[in-house]
Amino acid sequence: MATSTIKKLSTDFTKLSRFEEENFLRWQKNMKILLTTLHVAYVLTTERPKETGEETLEQTRARQKWDNDDFICMGHILNSMSGGLFDMYQDAISAKDLWERFEVRSSHQLNKKKTANSKRLKKAQLYYHKIFVAALEEVYMQSGVRLTTTH
Repeated sequence: MATSTIKKLSTDFTKLSRFEEENFLRWQKNMKILLTTLHVAYVLTTERPKETGEETLEQTRARQKWDNDDFICMGHILNSMSGGLFDMYQDAISAKDLWERFEVRSSHQLNKKKTANSKRLKKAQLYYHKIFVAALEEVYMQSGVRLTTTH
């Protein structure tokens, strides 16, 4: 059952939406789900096992498994990117390197958007504050109350 699910998921990976810099958080979550289901997500957070001159068969197999899983992981990540992003990140040395570079760039862009949104919010607050003050002054003037302000 699990093998058929993984096989189906790995052949249907094109159903994931392409990442085009606007949907980073959604794309990232979907990609982590896919890579976790394929049992390769660990390569995003672990370093490649070092080659040593006197390694055991078990150590060699672990390194080869990591290399294979890293290849699968990079393939899925790169395949899900738009053409321009693919070109920008195809030279990554590992899936971990690719993921980290991508997160840094995307988090920088998210921070820029947050800053821009914050500036727009402050402008809107100032605008509505001025409207409120003007309306309040109008009400006071109509009621005959003199308002002293310090502008």
